[in-house]
Amino acid sequence: MTGESPEVQMARLDERLQQILREMELSRDGRKQQYEKLETINQSVVLLETRVKGVEDGLNKASPTIDEFIVIKHKVIGAGLLGRWLWAGLGGLLTFLFTIREALFSWISK
Repeated sequence: MTGESPEVQMARLDERLQQILREMELSRDGRKQQYEKLETINQSVVLLETRVKGVEDGLNKASPTIDEFIVIKHKVIGAGLLGRWLWAGLGGLLTFLFTIREALFSWISK
């Protein structure tokens, strides 16, 4: 055998047992902190899901309004193009009439 007395062996075993108990307590505390952190993350995810659901509902409610806005925007763009072409055409017609006004007045006066 080792030549140690039973009291020394018991003291060593007792010290080892106390060390194992301390490590188990540290492990338990670490797991407790992990569970608390996971619970905090879980609450954050639930809150985030609720907020995303609210945003989705808001977008679904606003979708018809957005579609109407897009339709009106396209109408305004079309009206702007039509107006631009009308102004260009009328401007060209007035320029043409102004250019040939002498010939036009002489033709009307005959």
